[in-house]
Amino acid sequence: MELKKIILHQIIKETGEKPVLNCSNSLLPNNNEDIIDFVNRFLKIYNKRRPTHGSFKKDEDNFPFQKYVEEYLSDNNFI
Repeated sequence: MELKKIILHQIIKETGEKPVLNCSNSLLPNNNEDIIDFVNRFLKIYNKRRPTHGSFKKDEDNFPFQKYVEEYLSDNNFI
């Protein structure tokens, strides 16, 4: 697998509290062997538990992922 861009954000969720999102403002090096190994292990575990297919919904207000993908593809702004 070729990693084009990778970024890592942190979500902190304490019991009974709202989650807090700490967004990174920089990309990780996509050719670092430790990062490539991490992504491969993550995908192996994720793919065992989650479906590997999906579909986009027309309701972009409630299902905005499609809109985010289109914005990324149009301006290539990953962060």
